[in-house]
Amino acid sequence: MGDGISGISSRSREPTCDESTGVCGARTEDPQVSRAGDVEDFYPPPPKIDAAKNAEIARNMAAANTTTKLDELTWTALRKRIADLEASKSDPAQLAACKHELQRRQGIAAEQAGNVTTTNYGSTASGDVDRKNGVANGKIVLGTNRTGSIEVGSFGASAGTNTEANAAAVRYTHQWSSAGTTTVEAGSAKASIGSLNSDGSKGFHVALQANGVSVEHTKTTKEGASVTAGARAGDGFELSFGFKGDGMCVRVGAGPITVGGCTGAPGQQATWSGK
Repeated sequence: MGDGISGISSRSREPTCDESTGVCGARTEDPQVSRAGDVEDFYPPPPKIDAAKNAEIARNMAAANTTTKLDELTWTALRKRIADLEASKSDPAQLAACKHELQRRQGIAAEQAGNVTTTNYGSTASGDVDRKNGVANGKIVLGTNRTGSIEVGSFGASAGTNTEANAAAVRYTHQWSSAGTTTVEAGSAKASIGSLNSDGSKGFHVALQANGVSVEHTKTTKEGASVTAGARAGDGFELSFGFKGDGMCVRVGAGPITVGGCTGAPGQQATWSGK
C-alpha cells in the first residue's frame, strides 16, 4: 500500500511532457501559429484618396443644394448665377431653374406694383455722375405712384454722343393707362445737340428752348407707332429725326407748338422715353 502511494507520488512529480512534441520539462507558451478555425485580427489597407473624384462629388452636392435654395438668393446673386451659367454652359438644367425663379419673382413684383394705387408723399433726392460717359443728372421727387410723379429741381447734363443741358423747376408726369402719357413743366429750359433723341430713336436732333409752362402728350399704339402733340408758353425751337426698330421718328417744335410721331412695324411694341 505504501508502494502504491509512493508510486502515485512519484508519477505526480514527473515533469510534464508535451504530447505533440514528446519533450518533457518546464511548460512553455505555445507559439502563435495559425491553425484551421483560428480567428485572427484583420487590418484592411488604408483607402486610396482620389482628389479629382472627391472634388466632383463636392461640386455635385453644391449644385444639388443650390437648386433647392434658389428662392433664398438675392436678386443680384440670382442674376449673377444666370450670367455665369450662360457663359460656362456647364449645367443647362440649373440655368433653366434659375431663369424660372427669376420669372417667378418678376411676376410677383409686377403684380404687387399693379396693386399700388396710393400716392407716396415726401421728398426723395437722387443724382448720378458718370465721368466716363460725361453724364450728370439729379432731381427731387415730391410724390410718386404707379401712374406718375411730381419732381422739382430736375436737371441733366451730358457731353459726347449728346451734348446737352436741361432743367425744370417743376415737372409733373402722368400715365393715363392706354390713353398715353402727359408731361407738364414749369420754368424749363433745354439746349441740346446729338444723335440720341427724346423719343427713343437714333439719328440727329438740335434744340434750344426756354419755357414758362409747357404741356405735352404722347400716345403709343400696340403696333409701336406713336403721336405727340404739345403747347408751350415760351420761345425756341427743336428738330429731331431718327430710326427706332423698323420705324422712323420725327419731332418738330416751333413757337408755341410741338408735334411729332413714330411709325412702327406691326406687332412691335415701342415705348416713349420721355424728356
